[in-house]
Amino acid sequence: MSNSVLFVDICDTLYPENTTVGFINYVMTLNNKKNPKYINNKFFKIINSIIYKIFDIDIYRKILISNLKGFSDSELCSYAESYIRTLKPNKTIVEMVDNYIKLGFVLEFHSASIDPVVSVVSELFNAKYSSSSLLSYENNICQGILRLDRLGKKEEEILKSSKKYNKSIFITDNKSDYVCHKYCDKFIAVIPKNKSSLFWDKKDVEIVRL
Repeated sequence: MSNSVLFVDICDTLYPENTTVGFINYVMTLNNKKNPKYINNKFFKIINSIIYKIFDIDIYRKILISNLKGFSDSELCSYAESYIRTLKPNKTIVEMVDNYIKLGFVLEFHSASIDPVVSVVSELFNAKYSSSSLLSYENNICQGILRLDRLGKKEEEILKSSKKYNKSIFITDNKSDYVCHKYCDKFIAVIPKNKSSLFWDKKDVEIVRL
């Protein structure tokens, strides 16, 4: 059994987009559904950002996820498989993951993306374990809400997994994940294209620019 683990984020790290947003828009396009016009309004996005910072509630995300209401779990899994095939992962991150696996690291994905997407990615990359935001189902039908949200809340899972290994490394673009650095031997901050590294420049982390 390996004594080293590699934790990897998915959105804007492994893949160059927010996969929750991308997936839901993909499903809606295939089903001829549209978001309310105000959701992409600049004023709405500013208000949503303020509310998230103060109350830790992402209204935009909740509205998007509500669009999945009525789909069965098997439908969403099928959509997730076809959606992921439309994406090209970030080559730099894939190469890093491959290199660490060759060194004997076990791969785990820890993402705030929703479970149909994370499950497909985990299987595609042969990850040993994954954690994600979990959709709520009744009789295998999605209720359009989350029963568990991992957004900004990965610390418990990272701590639990890190205790199983002698060495752990975390690759992520999320500032909120920095709280997990104390459980890792190396923390690698990913800077997506056209994004600032100012936050990470002040931290004791390795920086990778995409």
